[in-house]
Amino acid sequence: MYKIKARFGRFIRHAYNVKNINDVGTFDVIYSTQANKEKKLPLIRRKEREFENLPSSPWGFRKFRWPEHLGANISSIPAELGASMEQYQLAEQLGEKEFFKYVRKAVATTSENNAERLVRSLKAACQESIARIDYVDQALSHLKQTGNACMDYADFDAYSTPARDKALADMYEKVQSSYKDAKNSGELNLVPSNLLSLVEEVLDVGFFSSEGDSPELLQYCTIEYKPGTKISMRSLYKRIKRDDLSSHPNDTVEVRWGEKGKKTNCKRWY
Repeated sequence: MYKIKARFGRFIRHAYNVKNINDVGTFDVIYSTQANKEKKLPLIRRKEREFENLPSSPWGFRKFRWPEHLGANISSIPAELGASMEQYQLAEQLGEKEFFKYVRKAVATTSENNAERLVRSLKAACQESIARIDYVDQALSHLKQTGNACMDYADFDAYSTPARDKALADMYEKVQSSYKDAKNSGELNLVPSNLLSLVEEVLDVGFFSSEGDSPELLQYCTIEYKPGTKISMRSLYKRIKRDDLSSHPNDTVEVRWGEKGKKTNCKRWY
């Protein structure tokens, strides 16, 4: 469970259920959204999730509490099943990057080198980039039903994407930091050459100076956010870094994805 600060003094809250912990210390999670709940859609699953938001009491990692322990005094629960405040102390001491590195190493049962992490980070960023298409389309579908009416707080809360857009940006930053770690450790040669080329194109490393997207990168991860309009991870990352994406659910599909255009005059609730 975590919360992030939004505009106007409000907070955005999200929760994930951890189904399993993978060998390398990533999490197999299930979760949902307000929009999915409204449409009675299945739970969302991400099999290789990493978290980005530091725990802050009472938010953070939480143990499953058995039914017989609900409402019971914490002191009556066996220590191995009870609560711990250690994560909050560690988060304050280590900061975001080092805290989650510590968590990953603490729960991992096998080691993962920097090259493997780089490949995994690229795959995760691609998956979440494509998933954003559906998040945005849900809002557009709702707007069609309401005649493009400005959304009230409840609908804005269901269809806006500030937290998910932040998570997407964080995933691209993980690709960047994983590349740097692999380079510093001399492990770039362990990355398959075709994937290394894609990573360096996404990050604009080396000779990638033109605006065009390579067919190989588009084939690896096609982000078709409206019929006939496709962009690559490289183009999307550029837009993310320029803060071009819009999380406002009343904006057009073009503006939502960072194209130039008139933004909505509808109220932003947070």
